[in-house]
Amino acid sequence: MRHWAVGVLLCAMGAAFGQRGSGAQEGLKCPSFSGRPVNGKAVDLKGLIEKAGAVIALADPRSREGGRLIAFLQQSQDQLIAKNVGVVIICAGFGQESSVQNFAKQNKITVPLVPDGGRRLTRLFGLESGAMVVVVNKEGTIVRRVDATLDTADLGPQAMAAVEAMVAAQKAAEEQGTAIPEGTEPAAGDTTQGEGATPKPKLGEPDFRKRVVNGWRLIQNGHFSAALEDARTLAQQQGRDFGSLLWLSYTLEVARQYPEAAVTYRQVLALRPGHLYSLQAIGRIDPEGRYKTAADLPKPEPEEKPAETRGATTSEGPASIGG
Repeated sequence: MRHWAVGVLLCAMGAAFGQRGSGAQEGLKCPSFSGRPVNGKAVDLKGLIEKAGAVIALADPRSREGGRLIAFLQQSQDQLIAKNVGVVIICAGFGQESSVQNFAKQNKITVPLVPDGGRRLTRLFGLESGAMVVVVNKEGTIVRRVDATLDTADLGPQAMAAVEAMVAAQKAAEEQGTAIPEGTEPAAGDTTQGEGATPKPKLGEPDFRKRVVNGWRLIQNGHFSAALEDARTLAQQQGRDFGSLLWLSYTLEVARQYPEAAVTYRQVLALRPGHLYSLQAIGRIDPEGRYKTAADLPKPEPEEKPAETRGATTSEGPASIGG
């Protein structure tokens, strides 16, 4: 009964947030499926997610968005394998299996490419554009769905960011199993708890993931300030660990707080040297390497104080600043 109620609640939330009412939805179980790629062995959902989750893409290679998504996943295949994350591309829009085979050979696609001539999988996932991608955790829950629209940036990097956050959350949850029991000491760097206050416990993987999914929804609907405030709170509560810092970094970047995002990505790198996504992000937002520590952040501008008018007036009333 509890799972049913949660499912109904999430569906209602999806409608409120303007999400599609059918197919794959964030926060719900991924539709179970199987298929036979033209370039490999048969795949199914259980096998794809069994280690650390999966990236499932539906793409029409003839569309701009679909072509770019396929190319990105092909380039990122080794990274996903290294993270134990499965990946498959459902080739939507090609009616003949032979066409999919030719496409795979001509473009040297090694990511499993499943033809969908009857559009069964297209309907199952609710594809309504030239491309979409979902990120599924190892429990089979969709943590991120991105559809190609006129306003959507390339889907691949967004999916990879979700993968990074998902893997980090899973790793943090595993590490907590051997760490000091939750709630026994305050989060590192947490200055919000007064002396004698009861420390807030760290969140386990399901709750952490739920907070990240809620943050995604806030971002999708343009509530950047709310998403950023929650990401800051989450980072403090989690002791500014790898997963929470990575999510905070991404939220700062999306909110266009680029200097602080660069500093926070560097904090991620301090915990995980060589972390590829953070290195790429810093290259995008801070190519000159200006913002390395909090001391390098721009100083906040002082609030303007009204000029003393000493009773001076104009024909329109008290004198304004700058005359």
